[in-house]
Amino acid sequence: MKDFTTGEEIVRDYFDRKVDGTSNLRNWYEDENDDAFEDEVFDVVRDITDISLPNVRIEADVGDNPDFDVVVLPLGGFGQNYAIEVKDYLQEGNGNVDEKPAISMESGELRSELIRKPKDYAEQIDSNLISIVKGLSDEQYDNLQRLAEASNVALLNGENYEEELHDLLFEQRFRELSDYIH
Repeated sequence: MKDFTTGEEIVRDYFDRKVDGTSNLRNWYEDENDDAFEDEVFDVVRDITDISLPNVRIEADVGDNPDFDVVVLPLGGFGQNYAIEVKDYLQEGNGNVDEKPAISMESGELRSELIRKPKDYAEQIDSNLISIVKGLSDEQYDNLQRLAEASNVALLNGENYEEELHDLLFEQRFRELSDYIH
């Protein structure tokens, strides 16, 4: 009888193959997490699909060594890979420069922080980007939403992201699988 592979093992195997293959990745690691919002998002993802892993950091041959708050792979290899970036700009005083309040950030800096840089990083692991952000004003969110759509990035509001995330990770994949079968 063949042993079953768990969802997290599938993601670990994926990164092992990326490192061993022709990719520009030298290594990858699972980091510890101490962010409650990231934990919340990962719990929502795990309710949708078990083929996910939190806090993945890659070591690249060239450039930065980015981390991904959540990585999600499709069931059976049908569909898109996703890297999920989680930002909670409501958290203040935790000493992390990336988590400063969004009100003080200019829109160009927000675009870079939530769309451009994480999209480039996601592409290094052959993934699409989903950014989930909490703490933006309605105006900031609307402006960034237009920029995200133009960049083919899913930007979700951290206050009500669960339904949209479910649609991206489950219903859209189900449609892709159904199209593949037919």
